[in-house]
Amino acid sequence: MNRALWILAILVVTGCSAEVPAASEASRDHGRDTAFALTDGTAIAAELTMSPVHEAEVAFARVSYLHRSTSRLPIELSTSAEGVTWSEWSAGVVSDEASDEEFGVWVSDLDVVDGEARFWRVRSADTALPTELALVTQTIDEVAADLESADDAPSSEAASAGPEVGAATGALTSFRRYRFDLGRVGRSWLWLLRGARNRGWRGSLYGPRTGLRTYAQQASLWNAYQNGTGAPAFPPWGPSRHLIRNVRKVGTWYQAVDTSDVSGLVSRARNMGVSLHVPYSGESWHVESRRAFGPPRGWNP
Repeated sequence: MNRALWILAILVVTGCSAEVPAASEASRDHGRDTAFALTDGTAIAAELTMSPVHEAEVAFARVSYLHRSTSRLPIELSTSAEGVTWSEWSAGVVSDEASDEEFGVWVSDLDVVDGEARFWRVRSADTALPTELALVTQTIDEVAADLESADDAPSSEAASAGPEVGAATGALTSFRRYRFDLGRVGRSWLWLLRGARNRGWRGSLYGPRTGLRTYAQQASLWNAYQNGTGAPAFPPWGPSRHLIRNVRKVGTWYQAVDTSDVSGLVSRARNMGVSLHVPYSGESWHVESRRAFGPPRGWNP
């Protein structure tokens, strides 16, 4: 089926039914966040001591970064519009919601002082080094898309029937978005990811579109695909299990997650009674649940 006919078929399904359109191996939805990430100690040391200049593909308005260490390190960034004149070194604002002090995961956000920049560099004022460093840039439009909530992320905490794993009401249809690392997830997945990390999982979510996505966030991936600057991606009216509007129709367990350690997450989820799988051979980073699950009664984020 060519692309035009495939899009027409999706439009017909979404326009005539409340059901989420089905995805398949042939769907070719490879759109995702691309982050700068290091886990090798030598590479991290070179990055934070030599501070090489990096150029982003497009101008950005925000830099979000994650590092792992027993305590938060004084990591600072400097940005530039043209690579000549640089901003002062500044530390980002730590996100208490996204960070996890118990497991030494620290997430911070830094907005560009002059609105937009194209270049960045990073350093640490401490001799101690993190065991992991990840950084992702966001354009002005992407920052706005991440805040989008009117249609895609209502604040209502509607109750639902108990899931197969756990029995907390509201866990399946509550669409408050929680920050986890550099991504956003629903309540069911927040419980699962925290539980997996508590069981030794070392994976991370490296970008704002690695979990739940707003319509605008999916549209940005689709537009990049259409103009030849991005990987194949579902349109924002398509069957992506990252899309909040699709997840709303089924339950928060239905969302997909892109992570750096899928196999570790799958095995630990199994120990928690949750069956995860990788549905597409071409997306080793993408994981979904086979059936409904949620946190037990009384669990609070």
